[in-house]
Amino acid sequence: MERRQVMHHYNIARRIRKNDSDPFTLEDGEFVRLFRLTKDLNVQLICDSNLKVLAVNARYAGATHDAAIWNNSDINEYLNQCFRERDRNTWLLGDSGYPQLPWLMTPILHPTPGAEELYNQRLSSARNCIERCNGVLKGRFRCILGERVLRYSPEKVGMITNVCVILQNMCVEARLPNDDIHQQQDNLQLNVVNNEEQHNQEAIPLVQDGRQARRNLIRRYFQ
Repeated sequence: MERRQVMHHYNIARRIRKNDSDPFTLEDGEFVRLFRLTKDLNVQLICDSNLKVLAVNARYAGATHDAAIWNNSDINEYLNQCFRERDRNTWLLGDSGYPQLPWLMTPILHPTPGAEELYNQRLSSARNCIERCNGVLKGRFRCILGERVLRYSPEKVGMITNVCVILQNMCVEARLPNDDIHQQQDNLQLNVVNNEEQHNQEAIPLVQDGRQARRNLIRRYFQ
């Protein structure tokens, strides 16, 4: 079972448990886990194939869903503007925690054999760079590991994260090797949900346009 499927099933189980629980009867640890009371940050990164970070957003709490961060980002608004200006050949790649938009390609949750499966495979392979970027960033700057605690305000932690990203890009520009860095994957957000069902009514036209753009891309490159 792929990791995103495991995350999806985990979230379903968590939501069922949350809905069936009386918060006043839960132990502290269970209450925090179910209701996601955390001071962690959910940091959103965009990188290129060389692991250079092109954009970072470290302003949101750990319980904030990836899609909510994305919907309020300047990058999303910029790509939306490009789309309105008839740009149909610029895409970012995201996982199934993000909405399928004309400028943001995400996996097909239930692909049919053939072109759709091949599309998912190629998407997963291309997205591997952001997983490696996260791992190298946390391996090189271990203060931002999930197992560590930065005892500062969320605003200052966001600033520390931004500085780590700047230093990481300097390392990329200087072509410093990553081979001796133990890549970390400790704080993956377990908040991946069905991106075909999570969006409000206002987003539906763009999601429909996004699905059509994905179908066009699959016909063009994978059939």
